[in-house]
Amino acid sequence: MDPLFQYVVVFLVVLLVAYQIVAIRFSVARVERKVAHIAAFLRIDTSRAPPPSDRVKELARQPGGRIAAARAYSADTGLGIVESAAAVDDYLASQDE
Repeated sequence: MDPLFQYVVVFLVVLLVAYQIVAIRFSVARVERKVAHIAAFLRIDTSRAPPPSDRVKELARQPGGRIAAARAYSADTGLGIVESAAAVDDYLASQDE
């Protein structure tokens, strides 16, 4: 096969994949706008994470239990471990005041 033909085929495939990625991004943005509209209509505050459960609070109060509390919070809320750790830290900071 001619190398030029192969390069053209590869270029077209890359172009098609890039087009699909852009289309997916637009779809995701549209869905995010709809979710934001619904949340605003229902007066749901999406900027705040839910408060920690009693189990998470108990784990957080234990010495060295911060990581276990973050994992439990992540399992409860579906948030990532970084966001969960921040929420646990916020809870612990509010308890120190």
